[in-house]
Amino acid sequence: MNQEQNIWLEATQGLIQGQKLPIDQGQITFGRTAQNDVVLAEQAISRQHARIFFENNQLWITDLGSKNGTMVNKKTITPHQNVAIHPNDSIQLGSTILHVIKNPSSFTHISRADPGPKKNTTLARLKANPLPDFLAKGKSFKLPPINRRVVLYGGMVFVLLVLVISSSSKRQKNQTPSLKSTYEKQTITIPDHFQTDSDQIQKIPTLEEVELLISQAQSAIRFEDYHTAIRLYEQILKVRPEDEKIIAYYNVAKQNLYRKIQINRNIAIIEVEKLNFEKAMQHWQRIAELTQGLDPERYNEAQEQIKSLRSMIENPS
Repeated sequence: MNQEQNIWLEATQGLIQGQKLPIDQGQITFGRTAQNDVVLAEQAISRQHARIFFENNQLWITDLGSKNGTMVNKKTITPHQNVAIHPNDSIQLGSTILHVIKNPSSFTHISRADPGPKKNTTLARLKANPLPDFLAKGKSFKLPPINRRVVLYGGMVFVLLVLVISSSSKRQKNQTPSLKSTYEKQTITIPDHFQTDSDQIQKIPTLEEVELLISQAQSAIRFEDYHTAIRLYEQILKVRPEDEKIIAYYNVAKQNLYRKIQINRNIAIIEVEKLNFEKAMQHWQRIAELTQGLDPERYNEAQEQIKSLRSMIENPS
């Protein structure tokens, strides 16, 4: 197994808090623009801020000449100079804090105290509990007589249980054909244009209002309210249509919104396959909230699935 497959970056603070980033391509770049592997849309982050990569079986980080610097274990590193990092090290880029972790599945926990070689517990048990007399002395051993009636009844009960379970399974499968036929695990594409907000058709913000809208949009992203952030950036782009920084923030909001939609949709599919209709409906309701007034196609899909699931819950037979 390659070394990079064992090392992950876990975000414990910042815009991507809670995410675990595998270094499966050998490197990850961080910055404010969409050209980076991880986009951190905040003012403290430079366009090309930092790069983490593997070289000679060692993990390194390089600050790419960022304005506000990069910290490793709370110490600012020198720009354009490779710095070795190891598991349990912390990295700070703006408000984002990452920890270098090993893939939990790639190693086994070892106690600090070495217990020494394991004893042969099986041999110890044999010594403590010697063989029964009839085996030790070579005596023959006869099984007790088998009650044929018990065997016959037991076999009949087993066959009956198999038939009941099989019938129940078929009935459950017949309950969900309409749902499973529409549930396909697919990658959701981000639409080029969203549904027009009727309250903002004629409204064009002033320059003073734009500064306030930018602050509100950044707060919305910070609190993962990407629906609101998208609407705010649409207003800002009416005044600043060529502003690369605003466009980058806008793209980040769209990407994160549809990442949430994709996650909820995939979980809903899994819950339906497990016949957990109520849990599946909760995830479709979340998708409806995220897309209402923004993406009619996804919103209508969510409403249809909610209606079908509610019908299955109310009429299980």
